[in-house]
Amino acid sequence: MRQDAVLLDERSTGEFFLFLKEKGRTEGTIENYSHSLKELYDYLPEETGENGKYIGSGTLARWQKDLLRQGYAVRTVNARMSAVNKFLEFRSRKDLQVAPMSVKDEGIQPELS
Repeated sequence: MRQDAVLLDERSTGEFFLFLKEKGRTEGTIENYSHSLKELYDYLPEETGENGKYIGSGTLARWQKDLLRQGYAVRTVNARMSAVNKFLEFRSRKDLQVAPMSVKDEGIQPELS
């Protein structure tokens, strides 16, 4: 087990989803979080000798950049990062989180008086 990273596997995500359910999160929210964690899992490189994959320092920043390169909207990327950040908070690893990116509104801004 790596001390510098968090293991993302079926057991840890199952515990996380149970926690969310106990906190009253909707099934839709849990499904969205599940989808984001599955996408991150698919993105992560294989580790030998483990039943999961590791989220380490810089992992989310690299994934964030890769999602943007793939053409995902900033809001979509932020939603994915939010789900993973919540998982990392649950695992007591806020040090591995990333801050959300700012979203520039394309619409007309109201005039200030």
